[in-house]
Amino acid sequence: VPAMLSADSTANDSGANDESPTAEESTVIPAEEVLPTVLEEKAGLEGEELATTLLENDTVDTSETAGFETEPKELTEAEKLAATQACWLALNQCVQAEEASRSGWMNDSQSWQLFDYLLHRKKGHQKAVEAIEEFDLHGVDPRLKAHVQQVLTWHRAGSELFDRAAQLLTNAPAGKLTGPFAQSWQSAATQHRMQGKLILNKHAAVASYLEHTRKMASQPVTN
Repeated sequence: VPAMLSADSTANDSGANDESPTAEESTVIPAEEVLPTVLEEKAGLEGEELATTLLENDTVDTSETAGFETEPKELTEAEKLAATQACWLALNQCVQAEEASRSGWMNDSQSWQLFDYLLHRKKGHQKAVEAIEEFDLHGVDPRLKAHVQQVLTWHRAGSELFDRAAQLLTNAPAGKLTGPFAQSWQSAATQHRMQGKLILNKHAAVASYLEHTRKMASQPVTN
């Protein structure tokens, strides 16, 4: 989910004696630093003349704010429902894809080396992370937003977990995960697996909640 030439080195190479300002000296000075100096130098000025002087020295650099976007517009209830449904479908697809990836390995585990398995699991989690980070959560139901964050955190942890195991295996003698570091990893892997079960349970609960919300929204309003 960017070589610059030094102003000092350029001047030294050319042998020039000009005293042109360096990049640091030519940096735009914020107005709040300019105003006190102006007030001291122009203490004798009064009224409109002083105000004009202050305005002329109030230099504003807009380069950092020019790219700011306006606040997202407020969505209607129907638009929020549509945004929530789109987010849920995308998240569900990510969850199912990662789960299918794991199941595929279990059905063909005899032909896999341990290192290949670790990389496979890492890539499965990383793919889910990259997909979820692209979600547009504007207008999405708060409960689903929270669940998305939980799923994202779990997949990030999974990517780091299996990447660490692959590194341990690369440096391990005889290509085996042994020793205190391996034991520590095994403990972390067990905890991650348990968290995964909780995530799936929460996923089912969120599905029921969203279905209930959708049905309630589709009911006609009666006076």
